[in-house]
Amino acid sequence: MSNAFGSVDHHVILKKMAPFLDKNALRLLRSFLINAKVRVKIKNEISDEFFTADRGYSQGSNLSTFCFLVLMSPSHNLPDDSTAFSFSDDDQLVSSDNNYNECLAKAQRAADSFARFCNNHNIKINNSKTNFICIGNFTKSEIEKTEIKINGENIENLDQISILGVTLNRKLSITPYMADVVKIVENKTNLINNFTKYTSKKVVSILIKSFIFGKLNHGLAYFPDFSKENYRKIQAKINKLTDIKHTLAIERKHLGYSINNQAILLRRGNLLSTPNLHRLSKMNRLNKILMTLNPVWEFLEIIGTFGKNWTKSFINSRNGPIMNIDLKYSTEKTAPKIWCEDFNALPKNLRENVGTEIFETNIKKFYKSRCQHQEVEEILCEACGQNCANYRLHRNDLHCQKFKVTNFRTEKFQKFELFLHLSKSSNDYKDHIRAINQ
Repeated sequence: MSNAFGSVDHHVILKKMAPFLDKNALRLLRSFLINAKVRVKIKNEISDEFFTADRGYSQGSNLSTFCFLVLMSPSHNLPDDSTAFSFSDDDQLVSSDNNYNECLAKAQRAADSFARFCNNHNIKINNSKTNFICIGNFTKSEIEKTEIKINGENIENLDQISILGVTLNRKLSITPYMADVVKIVENKTNLINNFTKYTSKKVVSILIKSFIFGKLNHGLAYFPDFSKENYRKIQAKINKLTDIKHTLAIERKHLGYSINNQAILLRRGNLLSTPNLHRLSKMNRLNKILMTLNPVWEFLEIIGTFGKNWTKSFINSRNGPIMNIDLKYSTEKTAPKIWCEDFNALPKNLRENVGTEIFETNIKKFYKSRCQHQEVEEILCEACGQNCANYRLHRNDLHCQKFKVTNFRTEKFQKFELFLHLSKSSNDYKDHIRAINQ
């Protein structure tokens, strides 16, 4: 949408807000919108008074954001079973059907409905930034002939789409996103490299965690394992950067000026390897959902992976809780399926504490204390002496066997523990969640 915040007439805003506000609040809003006097202060200089525009609401105010959200909410009432999602002044409409022609007709009706809403509220749709993508098993000819119009004008048909910073293709694959991530990591490592001469080892590690790990962590818990090649490319950039500060001159000469061993570099820099960062992100998300019992639909899916008699596996089971990876209702590359193998590879005493702050604390300790060697080749690690492919292939390793969970001195209230107790006698999971939250 173009100038969505500043184009709506004031009387339309007041009319839409009236059901939610009492008389005094409505008077305040009217005063805020109509003929409000404004001054601008820069340092010690204050401008002359001027009146606000005769339509729209000023950006930068919390009240403006609230008004806009209330105003836009009716735009989600679309025909058929189409749905809409909004973020600020960006809207996404979703239409689906098993039949191509019917799906296209639904999408056009949804687009027409949204266009009428915008026209009625004096909001201009920016057609140059409006586009659509066909997701599913469409033939090439079907994709090429697909057209959707907004106010009589065709909008662009895309091969890829970015949703909250994640680029997906027509098959909802993250392959395009991974190509973007590798480039972004390369740019960020080059940027950090410019500062390495003037900073300490500790600062370089902080920059890597903030700039590179911060980007990688965006949505990472819901991504399936990357290819070995993508892991290698990302890790190579981090290793090269770490090597500058954490390899001594005499070591570099002994190595023939090649990059030092990854396990040694990451231990010195107090950094996780990229695969271990990915595993930690997935386990943290799994634990967060179980701790908060939210979102409910995702929580119930996770509970379903533990099997029918799942409550017993947390108490008297020899093997501890195990997530079942043979799920008929879950696809191979979506959560919670992608969390199963990593969870099952954890020590029993750690798995038994999932859904608690004990797990939250110890899972970080588990991944940080293990060797951060490369996991591509089946060779013995110079640092730990184990097969480097053990973690990737989910084999038992010595670190997993030796790891000890640190318990808290004082017990804390945990929602999941109470849910576990209630579920021993009844399977009314939604009722248990509602009672615990109240």
